[in-house]
Formats: sequence, C-alpha cells, structure tokens
Amino acid sequence: MKDETIAIHGGYESEPTTKAVAVPIYQTVSYEFDDAQHGADLFNLAVPGNIYTRIMNPTQAVLEERVTALEKGVGSLVVSAGSAAINYSILNLAEAGDNIVTVPQLYGGTYTLFAPTYHPVGFAAGARSSTGC
Repeated sequence: MKDETIAIHGGYESEPTTKAVAVPIYQTVSYEFDDAQHGADLFNLAVPGNIYTRIMNPTQAVLEERVTALEKGVGSLVVSAGSAAINYSILNLAEAGDNIVTVPQLYGGTYTLFAPTYHPVGFAAGARSSTGC
C-alpha cells in the first residue's frame, strides 16, 4: 500500500456489525469483562483485549498501527499529552545516574517534569545555554 492509503485505511478492518469503513471513536473509559476470570486474564496480559482506556483504546490502537506501518516500525504508542510522551521517552532511555541536558527555553511544565520529578528517581536534569553559561 502507498503511504497515503495506509494513512487513511491502515490498521482498521470494517467492523462486522455495522460494516463501517471509517474508524469509530470509542468514547468509553472502561470495558466489560465476560466474567471475573476474563478480567483477571486481561490484567495478567494472558489474553488480548481492552481493560481501561488509559491503557488501551480501540480508536488509539488503529492510529498506533497506522503510525507503525507508515514508519515501518515494530510498534507505536499514542498518548494524550506531550508530557506523557516525554515521560515515557525519558523513562525508557535514561537510567538512574544519567544526566539529561536540556535547553533553557523549555515549556514550564516540561521543566517541572525534569527537575522536581526526575531528580528524586536519580536523574540529573538541567538546562544549559548554547553559550556554555
């Protein structure tokens, strides 16, 4: 498929009940479990399925699959805020004792995330100007 086709149709197959070709927007927070064992299996990642929208949402899953296909990657993660994206990136790239060097022009919320939040877990974060000051 061409990138244009993937961007519009990738990661989604029409849903059998409605046969809709456009991705539905699932405006739900929680999902129903067949029984207690099914819920336990979902939370233990023993079976695939939806648990809670902040963990997985079918609408987001389609976007993640499209991005993965367009970037020819192995997987993608869609989050609802830039701070969440930064947090996941740093937590996956840095280890305790690492230094995170930033620029002084950071958005205030990002600075707050770096300094007071990461410092207690062992990351050193700070801004350095391009002049070395």
